[in-house]
Amino acid sequence: MIADELISEMLNLLATRPAGLLSDIDGTLSKIAPRPEDAIVDAATVAVLQSLARRLELVGVVTGRSALDAEQMLGLSELVYFGNHGMERLEDGRVTVVAAARPFVAAIAETLNAVRLRYPDPNVLFENKGVSGSIHFRLTADPELVEDELLEIVAPLARAAGLQLTLGRMIIELRPPVRANKGTALADVVEEHKLRSLLYLGDDITDLDAMRALHELRDSGKVNGLSIGVLDVESPVEIAETADRTVLGVDGARALLAELADRFAEADSIAPDDHTASSG
Repeated sequence: MIADELISEMLNLLATRPAGLLSDIDGTLSKIAPRPEDAIVDAATVAVLQSLARRLELVGVVTGRSALDAEQMLGLSELVYFGNHGMERLEDGRVTVVAAARPFVAAIAETLNAVRLRYPDPNVLFENKGVSGSIHFRLTADPELVEDELLEIVAPLARAAGLQLTLGRMIIELRPPVRANKGTALADVVEEHKLRSLLYLGDDITDLDAMRALHELRDSGKVNGLSIGVLDVESPVEIAETADRTVLGVDGARALLAELADRFAEADSIAPDDHTASSG
């Protein structure tokens, strides 16, 4: 059940135009799957995003996936897609990559291959996304133990290659040492689209960059912003501590966005001069 107070708060916020909505995908719009390729965004959520894209000046996603992979999951050309934690952008059919990240593509591939050779577990999945790489260990029998063992291998290799290492929900990420993340992506889109209000939804450590950036923009008076944490049993505690509001899981996020879209549709159906007049 979505609280009316939260919906009213969101509607009041988005009344300041231009308005936008940005969201993470995995763990926010789609449930976490054992394999990245098995995750889906259900048709109902896609329809809600499409409805919101017709009513807001900008709707987009900011994800650790590649931008093209994110677009394939949602199938909505009208959205803006930030992939690889903000290092990629797909808008109007064109993909752009942060220039400073390009020189590290080979290092990421080589590091992933080196880890794979040293830790040949078929339940550890290696995902090369070009300007970032992911090592997934959700399918292993003891993820906590495997994480520790992998970090002993990955950390020195990442340092030697000049790469950043970050952790997520049963995932190790390799990234270039560049200032590009979900927070910089959010700040860029606010400036470029001249947004005056923005909602952000996310569930994991990398979403903290976006939430903090939104709060800084709000505190400086540049945008009216509200961050919404999507919580489940795996959520890092920092999400609940940092987000302005929270909902329970992907189902809660879907219900929240659906209610928001319904309220917009109801408002659209009421003409400004709609009233009944009596005569006689």
